[in-house]
Amino acid sequence: PKWHGPRRAGREPMVKGWAVRGRNASLDILGILLATLVASGAAAQAPRPAFDANALRLPAGPTPFVLQRGSQVAPHRAMTAGLLLGWHQAPLVLASGDGRTERAVGGQLTADVLAAVGLWDVAQLELTVPLVLLQTGTGLSPALGGGATERLEALVLRDPQVTVDGRLLRGTDERPGLVLSLGASLPVGRRRDLGGGRWGLSPAVAMDWTRGPWRLGLQAGYRWFERVEAVGRSRLGDEVVLGAAAHRVLFEERLSVGIETTVRLQLAGQPEGAPTQHALEGYLTGRWVPWPDTDVALVGVLGAGVGGAGTAAFRALLGFQYRLLTAKDRSTARRPAEALDRPLPAPATPASTTAPPREEAHGEAGAAAVD
Repeated sequence: PKWHGPRRAGREPMVKGWAVRGRNASLDILGILLATLVASGAAAQAPRPAFDANALRLPAGPTPFVLQRGSQVAPHRAMTAGLLLGWHQAPLVLASGDGRTERAVGGQLTADVLAAVGLWDVAQLELTVPLVLLQTGTGLSPALGGGATERLEALVLRDPQVTVDGRLLRGTDERPGLVLSLGASLPVGRRRDLGGGRWGLSPAVAMDWTRGPWRLGLQAGYRWFERVEAVGRSRLGDEVVLGAAAHRVLFEERLSVGIETTVRLQLAGQPEGAPTQHALEGYLTGRWVPWPDTDVALVGVLGAGVGGAGTAAFRALLGFQYRLLTAKDRSTARRPAEALDRPLPAPATPASTTAPPREEAHGEAGAAAVD
């Protein structure tokens, strides 16, 4: 029909136009997809800073304190285990490139799993596995100039630490005890969620004294990391860590309360105008044995800090520690925690209770009378 030709003819430009526009749209969509893939690949390949947003490290072995290491080591093959839950307020606050302050981690709910075993009565092996159960904050993107807030994941494994302690001097009432330790951080923490991801070594020396009901301690150490990380306007690298503690025991040594403090000196140089990365933290700590003649102790920590990355504005921890002793060491299980590594006194020789025969006694008395 006549109308079919013009209609078909009228259709062709429209169909051709749609075909051209369809091909252009397809090319546009393909280009957008390729650009997105390239950008996401570049972002995935861009190195993320590897560091732990929380600088707190807990000792796993026996100690007269809570956060600071003592000179005690567990008896041979005796084991200790513990679990501490904690809330850390604003442990990571960073300055972005435009000078703004970002709470990269606004809060953390953590769990620290602790275990230690004694070796030959002079050394011990410790394992600390820190976990993040829940965390809030903006993530690193705002501090790195990305602008968008990241979602921080829960159930994050932080870098675990293996530590070997060797006692150099056994503490007594007249002299302090001395222990040398070497810790190694394993880079298995989740880097994206600020759980670490870099090798580290932590040599330290700890000393403590016993003065009546008082327990006094000092600690000095060095934290080496495989590289310095640049985060926003800050640089995070090696640290010098200093600590001091004073505890007093009460109620037949079932309760121990005191104060502990930690100073961290950041050795990586900071750019001009960047905030300091040195840190100071102070804590009220306590240890309580709720049931007499048991090996379970409850521990608690309340603290606050100022300074660099990894320093929480407020900390609260609560947990327990349990001693698993071998049959050989059961005789020392009921002694105070500070005395677990000291030898037991030799048993006294029992005095004879047998009275001499009456006849000999009279005979001696008669001889004395004759004399």
